[in-house]
Amino acid sequence: MIQRIQTIFLLLAAGLLGALLAVPFLSVGSGADYAEAGILGDQIFNLQDHLALLVLFLAAAGLSLISIFLFKKRPLQMTFTMISLLVTVGGIGFAAYLLFQTGAFDKGGLEVQAGVAFPVLSIIFLLLAYRNIKKDEKIVKSSYSRLR
Repeated sequence: MIQRIQTIFLLLAAGLLGALLAVPFLSVGSGADYAEAGILGDQIFNLQDHLALLVLFLAAAGLSLISIFLFKKRPLQMTFTMISLLVTVGGIGFAAYLLFQTGAFDKGGLEVQAGVAFPVLSIIFLLLAYRNIKKDEKIVKSSYSRLR
């Protein structure tokens, strides 16, 4: 039971964050003019539009993958999972900041793509992984105290 389900949750979170390389957050619908907007100049908003956005989400995916291999050190695994969660939330906040900075919501004509759901789903999976790691740590501590 130890270290099974949280590995799946961490792998799903890392996969969703890595999939953001191929899936855009938003696209511009027909009739909307965003030629002067920097991040929406190519009619889509994705990770490749800003280097910091790319680094944040890839770092969160990398931290999730690293966390999988720390199964023997559960406290460190919980720390890496929580840092990955915070970096993902920071990436979402930074993406929203970029959109508000360009005034994209004022102009309208934006179509939500599947990439918007990926960070939110990865946050849910990271929280589930954290909860299960914590549960396993509690089981190990109770077993250890019983042996004493």
